[in-house]
Amino acid sequence: MHRCFLERYSSSSVKEVDDTTFEMAVHNAENPVFLEAYATYCNSCQTLAPMWEDLGKAFEKSTGVQRVHIAKIEATTENMRNRLKIDVFPTLLFYEGNGTEPRPTGADGIMRVSLLL
Repeated sequence: MHRCFLERYSSSSVKEVDDTTFEMAVHNAENPVFLEAYATYCNSCQTLAPMWEDLGKAFEKSTGVQRVHIAKIEATTENMRNRLKIDVFPTLLFYEGNGTEPRPTGADGIMRVSLLL
């Protein structure tokens, strides 16, 4: 069975992507990807971090059509903020896979994450 890009290049339950790996690892991924766009200086992002790790661990063993990858990206560059169409941190985006546009979860997304755990 072929392993996706995120599984091949990261051993953490939350996969870190960047400008160079975003297209392959997130936007064009075969399976859904739940992405946190964060800034290292953001207090809310730091508060979310342990929950995001727990969510990654919860989905780590998922397989088949239920397989969802949990990922994060430092999105402080103007290029990445424009590309993701974000202006606040953290921003949670759900990519359904195969090049689909993301669904932003909004501010209530953090509450939804906590309910998943």
